[in-house]
Amino acid sequence: RTSIAILVTESKSMAVRAYLGSTGLEDTDRHGFVDMVSAIRSPGSTLKPFLYAMAMDDGLIHSESLLQDIPRQTEQYQPGNFSQGFSGPVSASDALHRSLNLPAVQLLEAYGPKRFVAQLRNGGMTLQFPDFAQPNLSLILGGVGTSLESLVQSYSVFARTGKMAQLRFTRETPLQEKLIISAGAAWITRLILTGEWQPGTATEWNRHWPLAYKTGTSYGFRDAWAVGVNDRYLIGIWIGRPDGTPVAGQFGAGVAVPLLQMVDSLLQAQNLAQTTAALPMPKPNSVSTATICWPSGQILPLTDTNCRQAHKAWILDKAVPPTLRSSEQTMNEMQQVSVWLNKGGGRVRPECSYTTQKTIDLWPAILEPWLPAQEWRENRLPPVSPDCPVTETQLQSQLLISGVKEGGCNSQSRS
Repeated sequence: RTSIAILVTESKSMAVRAYLGSTGLEDTDRHGFVDMVSAIRSPGSTLKPFLYAMAMDDGLIHSESLLQDIPRQTEQYQPGNFSQGFSGPVSASDALHRSLNLPAVQLLEAYGPKRFVAQLRNGGMTLQFPDFAQPNLSLILGGVGTSLESLVQSYSVFARTGKMAQLRFTRETPLQEKLIISAGAAWITRLILTGEWQPGTATEWNRHWPLAYKTGTSYGFRDAWAVGVNDRYLIGIWIGRPDGTPVAGQFGAGVAVPLLQMVDSLLQAQNLAQTTAALPMPKPNSVSTATICWPSGQILPLTDTNCRQAHKAWILDKAVPPTLRSSEQTMNEMQQVSVWLNKGGGRVRPECSYTTQKTIDLWPAILEPWLPAQEWRENRLPPVSPDCPVTETQLQSQLLISGVKEGGCNSQSRS
């Protein structure tokens, strides 16, 4: 009883060229009379690219910022990944490409759910919540309602240098658009969605871009999505049951992406370039590259002992934001500490003789279960010297509360 909806739009003119609302009006088993292009459904993960682009514009991240793919739980919300596993430290680009849920929740928490919704609605995107409900962290994983029509329209920002344009169903309809994200953020995000984003290895396409797309799967396998952007078209695919019943094992990458690729190949094979001009999107001047280091997320000499992992990143306006904190970290947890060392390299008190000061970048303690032992905090700090040792208060264990709920708590001890 599965139905299909397909929408194809020219990205340059925003003229709708293909509109398939169902498998057939007379197919009652599949509720063919329901137009699934305009129906309001849960979008799954298809809103994530907008969040990453807006976070870049806001100076929260660059393409290789260190994010946290770790278990997290708020009072009533405990999100997980589709794979049921966790990766620990991940880059922003890898998190978006793999559609990891926990880094997106961390990013939305920093950006603000209400602000995110307001920005999308300002461009003309339809987002519906239950009566009296407010935008919250679940919206980035599908906790909101929208339509295939609205999604395809909104993805125009990744083809039109950050401008969201309205669909045109008639020749008389004027082209209307509004700037939502910067051209640089749109370019970087689209590059990530192609799967080839590494500086130095990715082709900077000025004339021909490969298909960039994002998938989505709603809760309970009720909706499978794929929205794509190629040189000339915006393509939207929805697969599911119009009555909202689940289809076990039906997810975006498994069923919607193959159909998206078929439609893309069909458009290329028909050589519609004779009537439809490509929309070039060269790299904006605001975009450049830099080699940054984890865990700080900053530019450091590769010989610096604080450069634990080097990553080539796309950056906007030469801004390199530091590693984003999360609510899972304690307020007094320092990610950069200053220590004083004697001539032998032992850690001593600042007032001791013949000392030198050294700054050490530390990984967020919450990531330690996914790090090799040599990267743990206690192993990154130099050993304490028996001569003029640091005080006991500087050595005492830290109690880190990683989760609290009624009836008990979870904690981790750090020496």
